[in-house]
Formats: sequence, C-alpha cells, structure tokens
Amino acid sequence: MKRTVLLTVALLLLVSGALFAQNTDNRVFGMELGFLAGYDLGQDDTFAGRTFSFLLPVGNSMQFGLKTVNGTVQAAVPINYILMSAQYYLSSKLGVEMLAGQETNVTDVGGGANVFFNILKSKPEDSLSSSLKVQGGYLFEAGTGVTNGTVNFGLVGSFGL
Repeated sequence: MKRTVLLTVALLLLVSGALFAQNTDNRVFGMELGFLAGYDLGQDDTFAGRTFSFLLPVGNSMQFGLKTVNGTVQAAVPINYILMSAQYYLSSKLGVEMLAGQETNVTDVGGGANVFFNILKSKPEDSLSSSLKVQGGYLFEAGTGVTNGTVNFGLVGSFGL
C-alpha cells in the first residue's frame, strides 16, 4: 500500500510540471552540439567525444529526433552511435532522454539514457531559442552487454526556433 501511494505521488509530481508550461528548448525545431568526456567500462579506459542532435518538439514537454555520438576511448577504440532520441522535460530545467539505435563500427544495436539540466535558457518569447545544458548519461551496445557501456558527462548547447 505504501509503495503504491509513493509511486502515485512521484508520478503526479513528474507529470504536473509538464502540464502547465512550455518546457522544451524549441518551438519548431532545434539542434544540439556538445562535448563529452567519460569512462568506458568495457575497455576500462577514458572516453572523449562529441554529440550532435536534430530535434523536433512534440507537445510542451517532449522532443524527438536524431542524435550522433562520436568519440574515442584512449586505447584508440572509436565509438560512433546513430540514435533516435526521445527527450522528456520534467520541468523547465530538468529532463531525461532515452536513446535507441546502432553503434556503426560494429553494426550492433545500441542505446542509452541521459539526464540533463539547463544552466542557461533563452526567454520563451524570443524568436530564436538557445540553451546551455549539463548532461550525464550512459551508452551501450548489445554485443558487449549493458554492463560494459560508456558513462559520459558533458556540456551541450542548443539553438533553434
């Protein structure tokens, strides 16, 4: 009983912010570009890379689009993902992103999840929108398993209409 009540309260808190405000960064379309650093659990070494996304808002709190993540693990192992992205804004500053697609070097199914926090965001009435986010996430490919993925953190900037 307690678990059901706690789950219901948590769900209401998550949904309530999305019902009353335009939380996404963009109204028509948007692009994101960022730099990532992290640690690859499968190679047991550091990771450095970049990310690029093209996103289309769907409703007040969701964006869908395509995302690429490119980089190398210090052992000279390239990482290249092409992913479908679904972003959900829990509030005007905090959001989550689910990723599904392919790791192109090994042609294997890949995926991941990110959490992001808007540090700076343009005013909603501005014609051009922009924001700066701190992002943390996890990427993996099915061939090596979910537990051998890449933990990453980065700074991502976005702009659009």
